[in-house]
Amino acid sequence: MRLKSLFCLILKHSYVPEMFGSGVYVPLLKDKSGSVHDMDNYRANTLLPVISKVFELVLLAVCEPGLE
Repeated sequence: MRLKSLFCLILKHSYVPEMFGSGVYVPLLKDKSGSVHDMDNYRANTLLPVISKVFELVLLAVCEPGLE
């Protein structure tokens, strides 16, 4: 019920909290047999807040019928 209220307020005020767009970068090793000291052997993976992903899915479900 609280998520529904939050999402309704976001849509009503057309304002998404700044924290919804912030994430944590986690470097992932591409080739485990390669050098761990080589920066080209890493790729970035961004972990986003779960609540922002839930909002994204709800928004897509609401808007998708109008996009077809």
